[in-house]
Amino acid sequence: EQHYGKIINIGSIHSTVAMPGLPLSAYATTKGAVLMMTKALANEWAKSGITVNAIGPAYFPSEMTASMLEDGGIGGIIANACPMGRPGRDGELDGALIYFASDASSYTTGQLLQVDGGWTAI
Repeated sequence: EQHYGKIINIGSIHSTVAMPGLPLSAYATTKGAVLMMTKALANEWAKSGITVNAIGPAYFPSEMTASMLEDGGIGGIIANACPMGRPGRDGELDGALIYFASDASSYTTGQLLQVDGGWTAI
């Protein structure tokens, strides 16, 4: 009705990449689906003035990742394989969310912005 709207989905680095040695097939499948849903809805709703985008965080402290980051398992992988060598920090997703929620992204739709410390650059 308003011919305006902003949808921001939460994907993951696993929307586009898998990692050897980690049992992520179900998780990566669902996050890949988030990416394709973002693209499909962006295509369907663009002429209605609705943008649909997603952010793709890597590993950030959260309830879901707490045990993985604390037990040294994924922490060691992050230290050795992530170009920045660390997980994300509080506030480091804010810029991506603000961009997609603001008028600055009015001509951006169907995109996944990876906030990943360089994981998807390798």
